[in-house]
Amino acid sequence: MTRCLSVVLILALAACSPRESTSTTTVSTETVTSVYVPVPMPASSSPAGAMGTPSFDCAKALQDDPDGIERVICGDTQLVDLDNELARLYFLADASAGASRETLQRLQKGWLDQRRSTCTRTAEIKQCLVNAYAERIHDLRSAYAATRDDTGTSHGPDSWRCPGSDLPLSTTFINGYPSIAYIRWGGQSVILPQVISGSGGRYAGDSYELWTKGSELMWTVPQKVMVTCARVG
Repeated sequence: MTRCLSVVLILALAACSPRESTSTTTVSTETVTSVYVPVPMPASSSPAGAMGTPSFDCAKALQDDPDGIERVICGDTQLVDLDNELARLYFLADASAGASRETLQRLQKGWLDQRRSTCTRTAEIKQCLVNAYAERIHDLRSAYAATRDDTGTSHGPDSWRCPGSDLPLSTTFINGYPSIAYIRWGGQSVILPQVISGSGGRYAGDSYELWTKGSELMWTVPQKVMVTCARVG
């Protein structure tokens, strides 16, 4: 599996996707420097038409998708699931009383345009799309209270206080195959795939590790010792 640390990629995505501010949840507008750990591609990834469908018409995408982004999504189980979860959250945000429909639509279009322009410039299209969806799901759940009903495949964000840091750690988990965790702290973020653990939920890759057990979260960054963080709120 190719080791991929897409710092430049996500900076471009973040720069073109300003945070919504229509919720009671405050979302940081600072520049986020992210490290993305490659997520293993499921062995059961199927060709288009052999699985559930995303929020758009795959038959139309075969004709009108010159860059191939939507065809990649249609042909991958994990991406189909991520697309449907994002569509579910977008619908909830759009229907919420506190949402500005014009702002939401503008930001979503900006995200779609940036997803296409960024992911067509990399050989790791699948990984780029996973990263883009995970961050957008986290942002929608952060910005709109209506999206945090936890009836879909994602849940969060949860806030954690870690020793040695005055900044909270924010986590959003997205269940699937594989399940992934989006973690943001200060001006950085990382996406980690779930790995086997004896107990609790463990996500790890490239010297990052996150382990949830009940109301505690154990967190490790490269070249640092593991710390135990407590849930905030």
